[in-house]
Amino acid sequence: MLLAMLGNGLMIPRAVFIRDLMWFTGSAWASVLQGWGNLACMYCFDSISREFFFATTAGLFLWLGFTFWRDTIAHGNSSPLTSLKELVFGK
Repeated sequence: MLLAMLGNGLMIPRAVFIRDLMWFTGSAWASVLQGWGNLACMYCFDSISREFFFATTAGLFLWLGFTFWRDTIAHGNSSPLTSLKELVFGK
C-alpha cells in the first residue's frame, strides 16, 4: 500500500506541471484511494501503528502541498490554487 501511494504520488507533480487532467486524476486517485485508503483500513484494524499511519498521512499532505507550491513558482502564478484551477478548467 505504501509503495502504491509513493509510486503514484511521484507522478502527480509531472501531471500538474504539464496540466494533464487525466494523468493527475489517475495518479491522485491511486495515491489517495489505493495507497492511503488501504493504509487507513489497515490502521483501523490495527495492522499498522498509529505513528506510521500519521507519518504517512502527513507525508502525503506535505508532498501534495509541495507539488502545488513548486508548480506555482514554475508557472509564475500568485496562488497554488491557480495551478489547480488551470489543471481542472484549463487556461
